Amino acid sequence: IPFVPAAEKPKTPARIEALVTQGAPCQDFQTQRLTKEGRLIDVSISASRYDDHEGKPAGSLVVLHDISERKMLEAQLIQAQKMEGIGTLAGGIAHDFNNILQAISGYGQIILMNKSADDPDYQKLEAIVNTAQKGSELTRGLLVFSRKMESKFKPVDLNQEIRQVRNLLERTIPRMIKIELDLSEDLKTIKADSVQIEQVIMNLGVNARDAIADVDNGMMTFKTENVILDEDYCKTQLEVIPGEYVLLKVTDTGCGIEKEVGKHIFEPFFTTKAAGEGTGLGLAMVYGIVKKHNGHITFESEPGQGTVFKVYFPVLKGAELSLKEEKPRSKSALGGTETVLLVDDEKTILEVVQDMLIRFGYTALVAENGESALGIYQKEKDRIQVVILDLNMPGMGGQKCLVELLSINPEVKVIIASGYTANRKVQEALDIGALAFLPKPYYHTEILRKIREVCDKQPGNSPDSGPEVST
Repeated sequence: IPFVPAAEKPKTPARIEALVTQGAPCQDFQTQRLTKEGRLIDVSISASRYDDHEGKPAGSLVVLHDISERKMLEAQLIQAQKMEGIGTLAGGIAHDFNNILQAISGYGQIILMNKSADDPDYQKLEAIVNTAQKGSELTRGLLVFSRKMESKFKPVDLNQEIRQVRNLLERTIPRMIKIELDLSEDLKTIKADSVQIEQVIMNLGVNARDAIADVDNGMMTFKTENVILDEDYCKTQLEVIPGEYVLLKVTDTGCGIEKEVGKHIFEPFFTTKAAGEGTGLGLAMVYGIVKKHNGHITFESEPGQGTVFKVYFPVLKGAELSLKEEKPRSKSALGGTETVLLVDDEKTILEVVQDMLIRFGYTALVAENGESALGIYQKEKDRIQVVILDLNMPGMGGQKCLVELLSINPEVKVIIASGYTANRKVQEALDIGALAFLPKPYYHTEILRKIREVCDKQPGNSPDSGPEVST
């Protein structure tokens, strides 16, 4: 049968036989066919038999519709839904794990404060705190993938970020691997979080390094250019908006990616490396960051032929953002005598933070839920200077508690805390009237600094605009 690929030939004759002998019509029979150029396409076939005046088969009418674009978009939609589901799961795990890490890290830091450097247990306690920090880096990776990580957007020169990462990579990769830059001189500016953009470039570079590891004369290339994604292209790509983009293309001459592996490379914890050699979060973080920036990422690869990753970032339009440089406070300036109300459903977090605040001169009241917090604040509002409120609590919930606190005292100073660092609840709470945001897990210096910023805030000045949230 001409134009029928080998894989489709077994099921095609049965359809033809049923049509010819029984007159059974064929509706939307989805299969694949070859064009005259030999290109494989997806088709939908509808066919019916027509008879002569004696009722004998005289011929058939067959209509083929090319549905390649539709099938491709369906596959992209399924993949996007799968990644969204994985992201939701990953974000939830990260949030719960952050609460555990907060307790471990907090207790460790408090005990360290009471130990001198020559104490026999000092190094062990330091190891506990450092391990908790590594755990928080892992959850941060999950939050980046799930797009629930805080982003601080500003104008970014992608070429400058690439040069900085190139310098770092050259210190860490084998000398036989060559790094080439092909950067557009008139590259347009993008609106991005520079730290996260650096993570994208670094992770793609590390991925290329690993692919080249066993290849002689390996090379990776970073290329940038201004491009326009038109409507025809965007029709074939889910969630991509036509317009001007800056393209980052990372090419390596490595081992390439198997087709089956390629289906999973952006999933968290998926890795082809041996146990202990990688977390499988690198490309997952790249995917999450690109999506958070309303960007687009694709890759092309063949086993043994290397890989090309293409990352598209929207061009910055309109007025540029002004940046505020914050001067870090000295540790001696972090203490205070104010009264702080802590609201969190995790008892261990309440105990740790209360202990730490008392050590730095504060009076700390605690509440395990929103209802209890309102009761305490109603009685003690004249002496409570700031409330630290967890957003993700059972029962009343942090956002409703915030609204009630503001109804009691419109001038109440509230810092919201959450393991989800960039979602709509955080932004809504800031819009409602919270003055600052504290991402979990946090170190004692971070919460102390945030308390001082809020307590020392002058009327009309906001110490924290919070994370910029993509919708």
